[in-house]
Amino acid sequence: MISLDHSFSGIISSGRTLIIAEVGSNHAGDQVLALESVAAAREAGADAVKFQLFRPETLVDAKFPVLKYIQGSERTQRDRFRITALSPDLVARLAEAAAQQGLMFLATPFDLEAVDILDPLQSAFKIASGDLTNHPLIERVVAKGKPVMMSTGLSSLTEIEAAAALIPHDLFYPLHCVAAYPTPDEQVSLCTIPFLAEHFKRPVGYSDHTVGGLAAVAAVALGASIIEKHFMPSADVYVADKALSLGVAEFRLMANEIRRVEKMRGAFAKIIQPDEAYFQTALRRSYYAKIDLPAGQPLREEWLIALRPWSSEAACPSAPEEVIGRRLLRPVIAGNVIMRADLS
Repeated sequence: MISLDHSFSGIISSGRTLIIAEVGSNHAGDQVLALESVAAAREAGADAVKFQLFRPETLVDAKFPVLKYIQGSERTQRDRFRITALSPDLVARLAEAAAQQGLMFLATPFDLEAVDILDPLQSAFKIASGDLTNHPLIERVVAKGKPVMMSTGLSSLTEIEAAAALIPHDLFYPLHCVAAYPTPDEQVSLCTIPFLAEHFKRPVGYSDHTVGGLAAVAAVALGASIIEKHFMPSADVYVADKALSLGVAEFRLMANEIRRVEKMRGAFAKIIQPDEAYFQTALRRSYYAKIDLPAGQPLREEWLIALRPWSSEAACPSAPEEVIGRRLLRPVIAGNVIMRADLS
């Protein structure tokens, strides 16, 4: 049994954005590269490293051609999946490697048997966009009693609601996703993130298929608590998702920027920040005497000027009605501040 110290629930409850390095099939069927990608994900600043567990024969029709965005000599998708499929034994080794690196391990299951194989290896499950309407698969995952991330690409709100109804509310984590490879900027629709959060009353993540890391960083600014980004551990091999994947250095940059944005988000409130205290005094204004002002005479607006700095004890232009027409208890020389205590 794999240790689950780096659990999904532990990371989410801490308030830290869960950054998932989605290796997927970017190992290109190379067992050594798959194993090396775990350490690379740690170097890139990820919290979790994710793979896929499928059997070509239970995933795609034997005659279905290779997807139009994929280059290669394979004639069918099944032929291609045979190259990139991971064995259960290798998946277990990847989970062990992740634990050794201090990473959370994840793999997306694509059939019922894969769910059972992965259950002892991971603390949460991920449902791919293409399987949002595969209710038997979702039900098998739900039976394991673990958090369920669900990519919502390809799906209408009605379809998402139907899938969500199968999952206990406190275990449901929708991921906004646009399943286009790569996704054009004008179709990213990041405002769907706060929409889904409000609609489902759940933390929402983002599974990104854009070029670069900008969309993922922006998603965190909009409240995403999970980021899944395709990760390419080596630039020396051809992978179908290269255009939408980040290498180690690029992923590290994205992760660092996400951590900065986490700090920048702050509370859902309007709060005067500690470092504003000095500038609150320096940049706000108090009432000063424009001319020498005698005691006892009602103050007129044209005798006053609002100047920086501000003092909580001074007369303030935020409430001129509390100053105009009042009488001074003592004279105030031109250029001096008018204190509230000086007003009768």
